[in-house]
Amino acid sequence: MNDAVELQQVFADLDTSGDGTLSRVELINGYRKHFGADFDEQRIDHMITMADSSGDGLISLNEFMMVCVN
Repeated sequence: MNDAVELQQVFADLDTSGDGTLSRVELINGYRKHFGADFDEQRIDHMITMADSSGDGLISLNEFMMVCVN
């Protein structure tokens, strides 16, 4: 399986609403689910700021992939 397919699967797993974007809550819940420990939510806010090129406060699949690849 290639990296793009794996990233799409991770994105789909995190996108619990199924709307094609990741919200702050979905990212927080996903990190808790996958990493099990509480963490500084400011890290999520920073990730959103870095990834959200459209400025809508949500992370699209394309934005997610760009951040993961870079």
